[in-house]
Amino acid sequence: MAYTNNAHVNKNSFQIPVYNDEFNPTIQIGRIYPREVFILYSGQEPPLRSVAIRNSAGNLVWGAIRDTVNGVSIWPNIKRIDEYPYQENVWMPNFGGYTDTLYARSTRTIYTHTGRQWGAVAAGRRVGISMMDRSLCGDNHPDWLLIRYVESSSGQWVKVSGDGEDYGFVNMGLAGSGGGSGYPYIPLYGSW
Repeated sequence: MAYTNNAHVNKNSFQIPVYNDEFNPTIQIGRIYPREVFILYSGQEPPLRSVAIRNSAGNLVWGAIRDTVNGVSIWPNIKRIDEYPYQENVWMPNFGGYTDTLYARSTRTIYTHTGRQWGAVAAGRRVGISMMDRSLCGDNHPDWLLIRYVESSSGQWVKVSGDGEDYGFVNMGLAGSGGGSGYPYIPLYGSW
């Protein structure tokens, strides 16, 4: 597994400007609001980092953020979403272990690691995430979050597996209609 995108949330009390280009950041193309989810490409060094955000048209677009806003470092309050789960340490009797969860506000499609549709998590049910996965997202689909388990409509936990791996991805809903990235709107939510 060599994914380099991670889902983060802005826990700062201020907006973070997003610029058009990491090498020549001259045009602001958007902003990351407090408690808004975005994708951080982790393969870069400061002072600029590549991010993917949901724009006003509902599309996922790449841009860049700076390390500071008005002289204040953004990094103490940029957190991975797995640090703010919906519930922590949920017992899964079928697997003899615990998982942290995110809550599905609407039905979300689940995929294998190859991108093949595997199933879905129903609205009102949860997906199981692990801090060891560090909120990893897909390389080809950065708005798909790596998950290990899904709660079925009957309340049973099911391991996500297929195509030779014991994990899959859930479409977080950062792009397209019926989605969002702010905490009141994001279809897959924790406690941020």
